[in-house]
Amino acid sequence: PRTRAAPTMQFTSLGKFATDVHLCDAPGAKIDPGLARMAATTWSGETAGTDGGYLVPPEFSNRVMEYVGEQSSLYARCQKTPVNVALSWPQDEEAPWSTSGPQVYWAGEGDTATASKMKLSPGGNRLGKLVCLCPVTDELLDDASQLAAYLERTISKRIRWKVDDGIINGTGAGQGMLGILKGKSLKTVAKEGSQTATTINDQNVLKMWNAMFGDFRPSATWIYNQDAELQLMQMMIAGTSSDVPVFLPSGPMHASFAGNPQSTMFGRPALAH
Repeated sequence: PRTRAAPTMQFTSLGKFATDVHLCDAPGAKIDPGLARMAATTWSGETAGTDGGYLVPPEFSNRVMEYVGEQSSLYARCQKTPVNVALSWPQDEEAPWSTSGPQVYWAGEGDTATASKMKLSPGGNRLGKLVCLCPVTDELLDDASQLAAYLERTISKRIRWKVDDGIINGTGAGQGMLGILKGKSLKTVAKEGSQTATTINDQNVLKMWNAMFGDFRPSATWIYNQDAELQLMQMMIAGTSSDVPVFLPSGPMHASFAGNPQSTMFGRPALAH
């Protein structure tokens, strides 16, 4: 039990673990006792991807996920909920000021509270499986330390990109992720009537901010296409004595916001994706 609970399961590196897994496929190979303890099941089959294989030791899997969850990622800004296979929750699509659903009243002394029925609809999503098949050369297999660095760096970057893309564009069909642009809560702000295509101006940004529900603003995050950055950096709102920049980029570009850890708009983080 103590061996299975060890963070690395007695493997010196992710490369050594991956090399031992590879050697198991050789004709007449003898499975390393450490790997035998990491078997996901006691039997293997071709019809289910979850059968067979070997569980990655926690220390190595955590290193892969460390980059995925960096503060500049969208995944880091998501609320995490522990689940098993499927996630179910009641959906309340009524606004706080709605006249249906639970109602709140001012009540005087001795007044009787008025009952109001909840208005909920079932919601849920079945989890999807994110898979990374990473071929390596025989030469790389011979160097466990180099293989570990390659796997941790390459897989984590690919997983991060895929997860962040799913948070924005996920269809919910076979992915386990329903993205921002596909969800029912999406609110679209139209461009200005005379606005040229593939441009962004101060009115677009002001109207998007105005369209956001006030309670969401303290935790809001701007997500923009990096191609829009040049326009954002030059965007100004006319002031009484001087113009006010809309977009404050990170770094020493101006004395007033030098050293900012991240770009902001209206005081909220702005991330390029």
